[in-house]
Formats: sequence, C-alpha cells, structure tokens
Amino acid sequence: MPDPSPPSLPIGYGSRSATTADVHAIHRLVAACEHELYGRAPTSADRIAADLGPSDPDLTCDAVLIHDSGGEPAGWGRVGGRRSTVDVHPAHHGRGLGRALLSWAEGRARRMGSDQLAQTAADRDHAAVALLRSSGYSWLPSVSGQVPTDRGEAAGRRLSPRPDPPWSCSAEPRRPRCPA
Repeated sequence: MPDPSPPSLPIGYGSRSATTADVHAIHRLVAACEHELYGRAPTSADRIAADLGPSDPDLTCDAVLIHDSGGEPAGWGRVGGRRSTVDVHPAHHGRGLGRALLSWAEGRARRMGSDQLAQTAADRDHAAVALLRSSGYSWLPSVSGQVPTDRGEAAGRRLSPRPDPPWSCSAEPRRPRCPA
C-alpha cells in the first residue's frame, strides 16, 4: 500500500490513509474544530462518509489521517479534484500539522493532474487564514461576485509543477470516472 504520509510530522505523530472505517473518528475531530469556531457542529457523520466516498482504489492517496502517540486523531486531509479539506483538532494547533496537511494536499492535487487547489476556511479561523495567506492562497469570490465573510470562505492558488516528493502515492494522475 502506498504511503500517504505528510512530510515533516512532529515527533509523536504518525499518519495513515483514511478510509470509510474512520468516519466516526474523523467526525469527532471535525466536530471539535467546528465547536471551537462556531459553538456548534453542523457537519454530520454522513457528510464525512460522503466525502470519503465508496470504496475507491485511489482512496489510499486521497485522504490521510494524522494521529497522536496515543492513536487519537489529531488531523486529517482530503483532496477531491481541485478542492481540499484540512482539519486539525484544536488540542493539536500550533504544531505544524496544518502546514504538513496543506503540503500533502497540494502534492496530491498535482499528482491528480490539477494546476489549482481551493481550501475552505472561516475568516474567524485566524490560524487557517494565516497559513493559507502565507502559502500564497488568495480569497475567491463567491457566485455572487462578493468575497464571502461568514462560514465557508474559499481560498485558492495556482500550483506550480514540482517533482513528486518521496512520500508520493503515484506519479500517475487520477482519471475521473463517468457514472454509468
């Protein structure tokens, strides 16, 4: 099985591919992040399951779960086309996990053949906003043409081609499937 590990994880952290078996653990992680930001957790476990999708041969490279030394989820990331999701549990903020996951997401998007990547973050999530800005992301206008100011703002950036890092899943771009 290919290694989807983000580069340069701090001591005491490990990672592995995230699968549909991790839905409830990832949901708890996402709920902790949402409670920290909004005081409630609007994302359901069903939404996480839909994001992880049905059994897919590329899933081992499309989602990664970072765990602490006790095996508890500390962060996760997912790439689907030109969109990524990255969440770090509030108890693990400030340790470089967000940067490692964002780097992994950019590398995975490149290997999937994308030249751009968008990540959604709330403007009140100051750490995420700072990370995205320092990584060259800019805020994208909403459908109405206005830059959103509430929950769910999207930041995007054009990806420069880079050789695959040693933790690459595959040099082959993922080919989308057409529904039958």
